[in-house]
Amino acid sequence: EMWFAWGEASLLSNMSDGLLTVRNGRRDLLLDWEIGWEDVDDTEYDGELVLQHYFSPDFQAFAGARLTYDDDGTDTRAVAGFNYRLPLRIQSRVSLDSEGDARFELGHEIPLTSRLSAFGRVEYDTGTEWEWAAGASYTLSKAFSLTAQFHSEYGLGAGLSVRF
Repeated sequence: EMWFAWGEASLLSNMSDGLLTVRNGRRDLLLDWEIGWEDVDDTEYDGELVLQHYFSPDFQAFAGARLTYDDDGTDTRAVAGFNYRLPLRIQSRVSLDSEGDARFELGHEIPLTSRLSAFGRVEYDTGTEWEWAAGASYTLSKAFSLTAQFHSEYGLGAGLSVRF
Protein backbone atom coordinates (compact mmCIF):
# COMPACT_ATOMS: atom_id res chain seq x y z
CA GLU A 1 0.00 0.00 0.00
CA MET A 2 1.27 3.41 -0.98
CA TRP A 3 0.76 6.44 1.31
CA PHE A 4 1.17 10.05 0.16
CA ALA A 5 1.61 13.02 2.48
CA TRP A 6 1.19 16.76 2.00
CA GLY A 7 0.00 19.73 3.96
CA GLU A 8 -0.37 23.46 4.32
CA ALA A 9 0.47 25.65 7.29
CA SER A 10 -0.01 29.38 7.80
CA LEU A 11 1.83 31.49 10.32
CA LEU A 12 0.04 34.80 10.70
CA SER A 13 0.79 37.62 13.12
CA ASN A 14 -2.23 36.64 15.24
CA MET A 15 -2.55 32.87 14.79
CA SER A 16 -1.39 29.70 13.06
CA ASP A 17 -3.52 27.14 11.27
CA GLY A 18 -2.76 24.15 9.14
CA LEU A 19 -3.65 20.77 7.74
CA LEU A 20 -1.38 17.75 7.36
CA THR A 21 -2.78 14.95 5.17
CA VAL A 22 -1.57 11.38 4.69
CA ARG A 23 -3.56 9.63 1.93
CA ASN A 24 -3.96 6.01 0.84
CA GLY A 25 -6.59 5.29 -1.81
CA ARG A 26 -9.97 6.27 -0.37
CA ARG A 27 -8.64 7.01 3.15
CA ASP A 28 -7.02 10.11 4.62
CA LEU A 29 -5.38 10.58 7.99
CA LEU A 30 -5.82 14.29 8.78
CA LEU A 31 -4.24 16.50 11.42
CA ASP A 32 -5.97 19.90 11.44
CA TRP A 33 -5.05 22.73 13.86
CA GLU A 34 -5.77 26.33 14.77
CA ILE A 35 -3.69 28.17 17.38
CA GLY A 36 -4.50 31.78 18.32
CA TRP A 37 -2.73 34.23 20.59
CA GLU A 38 -4.15 37.68 19.77
CA ASP A 39 -7.21 39.21 21.50
CA VAL A 40 -7.35 36.34 24.05
CA ASP A 41 -6.04 36.11 27.63
CA ASP A 42 -3.89 33.04 26.91
CA THR A 43 -2.95 31.08 23.79
CA GLU A 44 -5.89 28.96 22.62
CA TYR A 45 -5.87 25.96 20.29
CA ASP A 46 -8.22 23.56 18.61
CA GLY A 47 -7.03 20.48 16.77
CA GLU A 48 -8.41 17.30 15.25
CA LEU A 49 -6.81 13.99 14.32
CA VAL A 50 -9.27 12.03 12.18
CA LEU A 51 -9.41 9.13 9.75
CA GLN A 52 -11.54 10.05 6.75
CA HIS A 53 -13.08 7.78 4.10
CA TYR A 54 -14.08 8.96 0.60
CA PHE A 55 -17.42 7.66 -0.65
CA SER A 56 -17.24 10.04 -3.64
CA PRO A 57 -15.28 13.21 -4.51
CA ASP A 58 -18.16 15.19 -2.97
CA PHE A 59 -18.83 13.15 0.20
CA GLN A 60 -16.50 11.92 2.97
CA ALA A 61 -17.13 10.59 6.48
CA PHE A 62 -14.61 10.84 9.33
CA ALA A 63 -14.00 9.81 12.95
CA GLY A 64 -11.23 10.63 15.42
CA ALA A 65 -10.37 12.96 18.30
CA ARG A 66 -10.63 16.70 18.98
CA LEU A 67 -8.32 18.47 21.44
CA THR A 68 -9.08 22.01 22.59
CA TYR A 69 -7.53 24.45 25.04
CA ASP A 70 -9.26 27.71 25.98
CA ASP A 71 -10.31 29.65 29.08
CA ASP A 72 -12.10 26.53 30.40
CA GLY A 73 -8.93 24.38 30.20
CA THR A 74 -7.92 21.37 28.11
CA ASP A 75 -10.59 19.07 26.71
CA THR A 76 -10.25 15.92 24.57
CA ARG A 77 -13.31 14.42 22.87
CA ALA A 78 -14.12 11.77 20.30
CA VAL A 79 -15.58 13.26 17.11
CA ALA A 80 -17.38 11.93 14.02
CA GLY A 81 -18.99 13.60 11.04
CA PHE A 82 -19.01 14.17 7.32
CA ASN A 83 -17.90 16.63 4.64
CA TYR A 84 -20.06 17.44 1.64
CA ARG A 85 -19.24 19.68 -1.33
CA LEU A 86 -22.26 21.85 -2.12
CA PRO A 87 -23.00 23.54 -5.45
CA LEU A 88 -20.62 26.40 -6.37
CA ARG A 89 -17.80 24.34 -4.75
CA ILE A 90 -18.80 25.42 -1.22
CA GLN A 91 -17.32 23.02 1.33
CA SER A 92 -19.59 21.98 4.20
CA ARG A 93 -18.69 20.01 7.33
CA VAL A 94 -20.94 18.62 10.07
CA SER A 95 -19.57 16.91 13.19
CA LEU A 96 -20.74 15.67 16.57
CA ASP A 97 -18.42 15.06 19.52
CA SER A 98 -18.66 12.66 22.47
CA GLU A 99 -20.10 15.37 24.75
CA GLY A 100 -22.98 16.04 22.34
CA ASP A 101 -21.65 19.33 20.91
CA ALA A 102 -22.26 19.76 17.19
CA ARG A 103 -20.30 21.86 14.67
CA PHE A 104 -21.53 23.15 11.32
CA GLU A 105 -19.03 24.75 8.98
CA LEU A 106 -19.10 26.32 5.51
CA GLY A 107 -16.06 27.50 3.55
CA HIS A 108 -15.26 28.76 0.07
CA GLU A 109 -12.27 30.05 -1.88
CA ILE A 110 -12.74 32.23 -4.97
CA PRO A 111 -9.85 32.70 -7.42
CA LEU A 112 -9.74 36.37 -8.46
CA THR A 113 -6.68 36.07 -10.72
CA SER A 114 -4.18 33.28 -11.43
CA ARG A 115 -2.29 34.23 -8.22
CA LEU A 116 -4.83 36.07 -6.02
CA SER A 117 -7.76 34.43 -4.25
CA ALA A 118 -10.28 35.42 -1.58
CA PHE A 119 -11.55 32.98 1.03
CA GLY A 120 -14.07 32.79 3.81
CA ARG A 121 -15.20 30.35 6.46
CA VAL A 122 -18.05 30.41 8.97
CA GLU A 123 -18.57 27.91 11.80
CA TYR A 124 -21.27 27.40 14.38
CA ASP A 125 -20.41 25.26 17.41
CA THR A 126 -23.16 24.52 19.95
CA GLY A 127 -20.55 24.95 22.72
CA THR A 128 -18.70 28.08 21.58
CA GLU A 129 -21.23 29.50 19.08
CA TRP A 130 -20.19 31.57 16.00
CA GLU A 131 -16.68 31.90 14.58
CA TRP A 132 -15.67 33.20 11.15
CA ALA A 133 -12.68 34.21 9.09
CA ALA A 134 -12.22 36.00 5.77
CA GLY A 135 -9.14 36.95 3.86
CA ALA A 136 -7.02 36.87 0.73
CA SER A 137 -4.01 34.89 -0.43
CA TYR A 138 -1.39 35.81 -3.04
CA THR A 139 0.62 32.91 -4.49
CA LEU A 140 4.36 33.61 -4.66
CA SER A 141 5.43 30.13 -5.80
CA LYS A 142 4.23 26.52 -5.76
CA ALA A 143 5.16 26.31 -2.07
CA PHE A 144 4.60 29.84 -0.67
CA SER A 145 1.76 32.37 -0.44
CA LEU A 146 1.30 35.67 1.34
CA THR A 147 -1.91 35.61 3.38
CA ALA A 148 -3.98 38.24 5.18
CA GLN A 149 -7.15 37.52 7.10
CA PHE A 150 -9.53 38.75 9.74
CA HIS A 151 -10.59 36.14 12.29
CA SER A 152 -13.57 36.79 14.58
CA GLU A 153 -11.68 35.66 17.71
CA TYR A 154 -8.07 36.66 16.96
CA GLY A 155 -8.47 39.80 14.87
CA LEU A 156 -6.49 40.93 11.84
CA GLY A 157 -3.35 39.07 10.83
CA ALA A 158 -0.96 38.65 7.93
CA GLY A 159 1.75 36.14 7.24
CA LEU A 160 3.10 33.32 5.14
CA SER A 161 1.46 30.06 4.04
CA VAL A 162 3.67 27.07 3.23
CA ARG A 163 2.53 24.06 1.18
CA PHE A 164 4.58 20.86 1.40
